[in-house]
Amino acid sequence: MKILHTADWHIGKKLKGIDRIQEYEDVLEEIINIAITESVDCIIISGDIFDSYTPSTDAEKLFWNIIIKIRKNNIELILLAGNHDSPKKIEAMQPSLEKHGVQVYARFDDNDLAKNIATIEKNNEKLQIAVIPWINESFLTKNLETFLETSKQEQGKQYGIILETIYRDIIELLDKDAIHILATHTLINEALIQEANQEKDISERRITLDKVTYGISSSQLPKQINYIALGHIHQPQEIIHNAPTHYAGSVLQLSFAEREQEKYVYIADCSINRATNVDRKILQQGIKLKQLESTYQDIIIEGKKYPNHYLKIIITDETPPKDFRSSIESILPNAIDVRLNNQSIQKIKNKNINSKQLTEKELYQEYLKKTGASKDLMNKKINLFNELFEKVETNET
Repeated sequence: MKILHTADWHIGKKLKGIDRIQEYEDVLEEIINIAITESVDCIIISGDIFDSYTPSTDAEKLFWNIIIKIRKNNIELILLAGNHDSPKKIEAMQPSLEKHGVQVYARFDDNDLAKNIATIEKNNEKLQIAVIPWINESFLTKNLETFLETSKQEQGKQYGIILETIYRDIIELLDKDAIHILATHTLINEALIQEANQEKDISERRITLDKVTYGISSSQLPKQINYIALGHIHQPQEIIHNAPTHYAGSVLQLSFAEREQEKYVYIADCSINRATNVDRKILQQGIKLKQLESTYQDIIIEGKKYPNHYLKIIITDETPPKDFRSSIESILPNAIDVRLNNQSIQKIKNKNINSKQLTEKELYQEYLKKTGASKDLMNKKINLFNELFEKVETNET
């Protein structure tokens, strides 16, 4: 059975205020055409369908158009929520999606593990997918008392162990005569991530609270499985593991941190009788991003070579022209981010980086200590703060 694996659509995400809805339409149409050409049986979208909890009308309209086109071509569709998706929003859409034959997973169901399994039977073959939407650390603190009783560093380890247990227990429920796939939206610790730079030009983030990173090691993933379809990391990549394991990556270059990345979908040809064959298809649609860093005069010359790109311009002159931003924007109308970063500015930045500063969470903890709150009350307030802070970070990224 052939599966097309995609993820991190982030429909509705803008770039420096620029609406990219037409680019999204073009690239998602391209994905449908690839699915048709490759005669795939099923498409898996491994989370982050939308970019925010409250997608725009245009984003929702495009989503529905794409879903209907996929189903009209008799391609099965599995959809799961990522950290950018509102579970409530996905649940509200679920009845309508299911009428179109889409199997939808907005939240992880820890009460009945079998409800996290999607089944597709086609051409005398059975495909079963263990579907695990985004599980954040707030879920664990709410549902597992023992999780709170451990140290922060130990909680980071426990998070991976708990996910490992969840994956194992669901995989054990899959039928022995079926093709087995795990589809999930999570952080694999070994994944290559484009970390945030000083300008916060980020693509994805590590799950970090109180200086503890929450993720799972590749060694903790299921081994006896046909394919693992991951979402969350925007750079398409293979994770070295016993079973074929891939992050599909985002479908467009979403920020200048992704400017060097080619974008793909993966085609996994699976069977219970042989090893899975994985192929990748490059996505051609979408405006590419380019960063240029040089003197004002060199930028003017070099920038003209990229008329079909969105440009980020960094001027390095110690004494640039007075109106260098407006001048560059008039000469290079596709320059959407123009900034100055000479040696003098870099010295100031380095000084700020080296100075010790408390994070927002550390400041809140210090405040609670000064109020004399009890340990139990402090833990409850800190957990609530972490949950709210994570939602704010999610909407910003």
